[in-house]
Amino acid sequence: GSNYKVRIIDFNYDDLEVGAKAGITFEFANVIKDDYTVCWDETNNWDFAGHSELNKSLQPNGYVYNMLKDTELFNVIKAVNKNTLVYKDTLWNPTTYITKLFPLSYEEIAGLDETKQYTYKYYENASREYEKRIKDECMYWIRSPIIDRMSGAYVIITNGNIGEDSIGQNNAVAPAFCI
Repeated sequence: GSNYKVRIIDFNYDDLEVGAKAGITFEFANVIKDDYTVCWDETNNWDFAGHSELNKSLQPNGYVYNMLKDTELFNVIKAVNKNTLVYKDTLWNPTTYITKLFPLSYEEIAGLDETKQYTYKYYENASREYEKRIKDECMYWIRSPIIDRMSGAYVIITNGNIGEDSIGQNNAVAPAFCI
């Protein structure tokens, strides 16, 4: 089997599908290198949870999901509710989807503002600094669109800083999960 390095990023943070809190949230400490895009759906609406190649790779029968499903760990991963935005009819609308594997969002890494609301504990004290994020030779997606630039989404660039890339570009993923 394969070995994967993960790190704990918070306790009792994520909401389980069944209503309680997940005990521990982990993030992959290395990226999974395959090419994923975060794209618009066929009607020109941003819909990460429904149509992106990246999200499909993290769901049943997707590449990353299938890569992990035979590991001992996979049997204890819990389904959680994650928030994202959907762009439809010229409006950004929040939506929640249920998943076992997910990329982190901008807010979960960097917070909404100086209060660090919604930030995982692991990133709370260094969320605008690169030291705690994965540094790799390739960029990887996070789950957040750039609201004022319809064709962009946030990524972690090779030095660990948060950057931007076009939604049609191929980047890696560093999924998170809960037990």
